[in-house]
Amino acid sequence: MAAGGIRSMPDPQISNFICPQCGARYKRVRIGTPYGVHASSGVLPVCEFGEEHDRPMPCLVCMTPLPPRDGTFVLKYLLVERPKKRADQVGTE
Repeated sequence: MAAGGIRSMPDPQISNFICPQCGARYKRVRIGTPYGVHASSGVLPVCEFGEEHDRPMPCLVCMTPLPPRDGTFVLKYLLVERPKKRADQVGTE
């Protein structure tokens, strides 16, 4: 625990991620769920707006659903590079 009895969040884990559909490049941030909530308990973390963190986020380029979780970790995606060519246009020139 941090000073004053406030629980600190663990450092997020950042990795590279490429959309399997269009090739857009993302930084994927893996964030621990608050208060030690575990997927095995059937209890999901709820954000301040009351929405569960299990809704897929669409790719910002092709709208393919990206996984929202990795076990007990919530995944967030930050677009860093759009694909040079769309996947459906490769080899059609």
